[in-house]
Amino acid sequence: MNAGTAGREAEGTAKRVSDSAWFGVLVMAGLVAVGIVHCLIGVLALQMAWTGSPDKQADQKGALSAIASNPVGGVLLWIVAIALIGLVLWKLTQAWWGYGYVPKKSKRVRKRIGAGGAAVMYLVLAITAIRFSVGDSGKSSDQQQQTRVGELLSKPFGQVVAVVVAAAVVGYGIVLIKRGVSASFLDDYEGHPSDAVKRFGQVGFIAKGIGVGLIGVLLGWAAWSYDPKKAAGLDGSLRLVKEQTAGPIMLTLIAAGLIAYGLYCFGWSRHARR
Repeated sequence: MNAGTAGREAEGTAKRVSDSAWFGVLVMAGLVAVGIVHCLIGVLALQMAWTGSPDKQADQKGALSAIASNPVGGVLLWIVAIALIGLVLWKLTQAWWGYGYVPKKSKRVRKRIGAGGAAVMYLVLAITAIRFSVGDSGKSSDQQQQTRVGELLSKPFGQVVAVVVAAAVVGYGIVLIKRGVSASFLDDYEGHPSDAVKRFGQVGFIAKGIGVGLIGVLLGWAAWSYDPKKAAGLDGSLRLVKEQTAGPIMLTLIAAGLIAYGLYCFGWSRHARR
C-alpha cells in the first residue's frame, strides 16, 4: 500500500467517524456547552452594567467559575471539558477536509484555516475548564493578556509584532460583525432555521465581533504606548465600555448580544453541518 492510498483510507475512516451518530452527539454537546458559557458571560456583563462589579469576571473564566461554584460544579466542568474536546475534534476534521459544500475554493480554504483557529480556542477553553475542576483558576484574563503583551514588547521588534497582532484581532472582530450583518453564518447551519434562531445569531455575532474588536483596540493601544497595562481581555474591555457615557446601556446591549449568541448555539447544536 503506497502513501497516497494509505492517506485516502485514513481520510475515509476519519470521515466515517465524523459522520457517525455518536460524533454528532459529541458536537451537539460541545455547542451546547459553548452556548451556556456565552449566556453566563452575558449575565455577568449585565451584573457589571447595573449592580457594580460582579464577583466573577465577565469572560470565559468568569463563566467557568460560575459553573464551578455549583455544588456539583466539578462534575459539570468535566462534562463541559469533554464536550469542548469534541468540538476540537470536529474543527480539526473541518480544517482537514471540511466545507465541501462551499463552492468557491478560496472561501473553502479560509474557512478551513478558521476551523483550525477555532480548534485551538476550544482546546484552550477545555484546558481552562479542567484546571477549574481541580481548583486551579490561574491568572485573570486581563493579567494573562498584560503578561503576554509585556513579554512580547520586551523582544526585538516586539512592538511591531504586537501592532500587527492587534490589527489581526480587530480584523477578526470585523469579520464576525460582517457575518452577523449578512447572516453568512447560516452557511454552516443544516436546514432552514427559524426567524428567531437567525436573529439570535445575527445579534450574537455582532456582539462577539464588538467584544473581540475591543480587545484588539486595547492591545493596539498597549503596543503603541509601550504600556502592557493598557491591554485587557474581555472582562477589562467590558469594564472600559461601562466607564463611557451611557456605558451601562451600551454594556447591556453587548451582554444581550452575548446571551443571544448562546441561544443561537443551542439551536445550531442540532443542525450543525458536518
